[in-house]
Amino acid sequence: MEALNLPDLFGKGDFGYRFYKVLYRSDKFLVLHQPIKYLRKEEYIENLGMVRRADKYMDTNKYWVFDGTVLHEVKTNQRQLTSEFPQFASQIKQIIKAEQLDLNKDLGRLFELLEAKNL
Repeated sequence: MEALNLPDLFGKGDFGYRFYKVLYRSDKFLVLHQPIKYLRKEEYIENLGMVRRADKYMDTNKYWVFDGTVLHEVKTNQRQLTSEFPQFASQIKQIIKAEQLDLNKDLGRLFELLEAKNL
């Protein structure tokens, strides 16, 4: 985990220092994962015998890809990745299909293979 201030480095991203896990780093791509935990407060409901449910910690994730010029916030689905990187769209589809990648776990591996294919 690294603490980075994305607006200072790239001009885009969440304000201030945040913790990021580096999924892949090279001269061409930087792939970052930002795990976020937040507290979901439940409302007090007392209708037909229902009582207040407990507050709950929830997880959400953000993924960022820096391609050397622009920082992109990406989601882990093929359609969004191909629309965000149209110059690599066909290669992204081929790599995901050939390697049977699960983008929730293998986003860094996708960009590693993409870079190796373009050398």
